[in-house]
Amino acid sequence: MKIKPRLGGGKSGDPSLYIELLDRKRSLLFDCGLNYFKHALLRKISDVCVSHTHIDHFIGFDTLLRLNLTEEKTLQIFGPPGILQNVIGKLQGYTWNICQNLRLIILVQEILPDRIIMTELASWKGFAITNVVERPHSSQLLKDEEFSINYLELNHKIPSFAYSFIEDESCNVRKEALAQLGLEPGPWVAKLKSLALDSAAGHKELHIQDQAYTVEFLAQHLLIHKRGVKITYLTDFLLENQRMEDIARFAWQSDWLFCEASFSEQERDKAKTTHHLTAKDAGKIARLAQVKQLVLFHFSRRYQDYSILLEEARQEFPRVE
Repeated sequence: MKIKPRLGGGKSGDPSLYIELLDRKRSLLFDCGLNYFKHALLRKISDVCVSHTHIDHFIGFDTLLRLNLTEEKTLQIFGPPGILQNVIGKLQGYTWNICQNLRLIILVQEILPDRIIMTELASWKGFAITNVVERPHSSQLLKDEEFSINYLELNHKIPSFAYSFIEDESCNVRKEALAQLGLEPGPWVAKLKSLALDSAAGHKELHIQDQAYTVEFLAQHLLIHKRGVKITYLTDFLLENQRMEDIARFAWQSDWLFCEASFSEQERDKAKTTHHLTAKDAGKIARLAQVKQLVLFHFSRRYQDYSILLEEARQEFPRVE
């Protein structure tokens, strides 16, 4: 799976992170501030994960709604307590008397401490509530065939959620090894890849060209295991010492860590008062989490020269952009 993440508001604009699954014609959105994405990209979004509903993180919902309104799809919205009322409030700002031919469903998943409430809103009924289902609480919000999304609650004087996109481990076939064994590609390859990811399936056999092979043998000789891509999104929270371990574990070995850096060290008091991070804080998290790349964003607009913030982060972690 080819994955391309990009910020929608740049370094100092409204927060939003677009994760495009290039060969799946599908995209995810972390936060929903004003953004500069092309309309065609916004129509590909299937799931939106909202950290919290301050205006700079949620104002872009209106544009997302407008561009997907005539699509026949389900748009999932994940968010903290209150997200359902926030979405309904947005929808009630418009008149829906001519909506019978619409087919958009908005499925709001409100994450509470003890459960997750899933509420379906149907466009052809003026976005009236058509179904409500509860499921057990889990830090894993979404498990798809090839990836999952997890969340972590942080403190922004209100709950503010961090999110991680985690691609599943995959396998690639070594073509030269295939030729050495005298095997021809076929449907068995897909089955082998699936079984190879199950640690208990090594003893199972596959029959190929009238010959039986164990999954363990084929996996050892033919497959290269590939670790999935991990993308973590952290924004708008107070960095409390007692949470550092939780945060580092959540972002552990991310390929990309997108992390806010609203203030410099000179304004640490301002950062603490507003429950935001300094650039040094972001660098420290990246170092402790052993990430591959740190991408800073959500700079306060008071900084015209971003190099100050970038250099402060690099004092803690070198690979910063």
